[in-house]
Amino acid sequence: MAYEAVFSGEFAHTPPEQNFEKMPKTTIGNDVWIGAGVKLISGVSIGDGSVIGTGAVVTKDIPPFTVVAGVPAREIRKRFPDHLVEKITALKWWNYNLIGANITWDTPEAALAEIEQKVRSGAVLHHPKRFHEIYKEGEGLGLREEAYAPFSRRYGRTSRKPFGVDVILIGL
Repeated sequence: MAYEAVFSGEFAHTPPEQNFEKMPKTTIGNDVWIGAGVKLISGVSIGDGSVIGTGAVVTKDIPPFTVVAGVPAREIRKRFPDHLVEKITALKWWNYNLIGANITWDTPEAALAEIEQKVRSGAVLHHPKRFHEIYKEGEGLGLREEAYAPFSRRYGRTSRKPFGVDVILIGL
């Protein structure tokens, strides 16, 4: 009974795995922290740098660098001041290989300045972005990975890996 209340319309009489390809794509940005037991409604977009509190139910898009929590998830606060968000968004530190770069993470401002300096000097290198797509495989779900451009079934390499995540995607 509860299943029918959540999965109405074309989803009402079949398990969600059978309708997986029809579900809207959910996008999760870079540098996002998602607490345990979070539920995301299919099709939402989670902005870069966002934080989602444990057990939250996300029913609408979350702007970049926003902290949300609750049922439904509501904005608690901005993660950083606007001027810092602009610097982080311009730098996109997650696109650089920082392993072994010995960045001091004491404050966001100091870390950004250090990363900018290392990028200018060539001490850290840009690395290609990896994209992932969850897909239906047999009776379960799988994860596709594409190294250099958004995933396409016709182009690029893929690797299939077991799927496991602590986020539930709900198709409404």
